[in-house]
Amino acid sequence: MAAISKDHQEIGLKISKLRDQAGMAQIDLAEELGVNKKTVGAMERGESDFGISKFISVCEALNASPSEILPDRLKAKSPLSQDMQKLSDRLESLTPYQRSQVMALINATIDTVINVTR
Repeated sequence: MAAISKDHQEIGLKISKLRDQAGMAQIDLAEELGVNKKTVGAMERGESDFGISKFISVCEALNASPSEILPDRLKAKSPLSQDMQKLSDRLESLTPYQRSQVMALINATIDTVINVTR
């Protein structure tokens, strides 16, 4: 068996966590992906080197963004990633109405800043 990379392990742990949060068993995810339960187990242990199409299918099945599953070291390259994560965490605690109000305010502020700096 090939050595398990740290990135594969991290991706696998995130897939497992998101699957658990979604209330899905491994067999449920396997059925969504059109694979068997052993394949999902291998993914979650970081033993499976799956391609981009399978990665996209995993994201869709778990209703997760790729950034939720990708290794944290890749997120650190974006200067906005920490701010975006903080904002996302705050928005998650709001009701849908509150989120829509905050988003309208953010969009209006961005539009104002853009217009003022032109």
